[in-house]
Amino acid sequence: LPTRRRVVLFDWPETHQPAALTAFLAHELGHQLTYDRWGTVGPDVRLSEGLATWAAEPYWLAWQGWSSLDAAVADLQRGHAFAPLTEPQEGCLSAAERNIYYSAWASFVDFLLRRYGWDAMGIALHAPGIEDRADYVQAFGQSLETLAAAWEATLPDGEDAPPVRRCKQ
Repeated sequence: LPTRRRVVLFDWPETHQPAALTAFLAHELGHQLTYDRWGTVGPDVRLSEGLATWAAEPYWLAWQGWSSLDAAVADLQRGHAFAPLTEPQEGCLSAAERNIYYSAWASFVDFLLRRYGWDAMGIALHAPGIEDRADYVQAFGQSLETLAAAWEATLPDGEDAPPVRRCKQ
């Protein structure tokens, strides 16, 4: 990646959808901007892919037809569409799984940025982690398990959440 500023998108049926193409380009530019700011995208996919998807949020929402990332992720979580954030992500994700996980990770990144700020995110991207994890304790003062539980508590619950509205495209 990054110093040559080349964005590569693979051609598959999903990229032929104009809204998807815009979302994917914005996501890939999010990786480049992350690298431009911190000189790394970090080893933790929760943060690297979450940050890139977070940067693409308006385009991601439009492509998915969602009115709110957190409400959509809460619905996905209630439906057990993705594993807990604390579980390591192994192997390749299918396109459908990727879209779900990237959405959840973007919601988590949004939580971290709102609560701890950009400086802590920079530490998380740079601090040597353990295997697939950033050093969450060094960056945010708490373990991934504690942060994930706090993030989940901020997601709208089924009773209080506005319905996830499919936006007209």
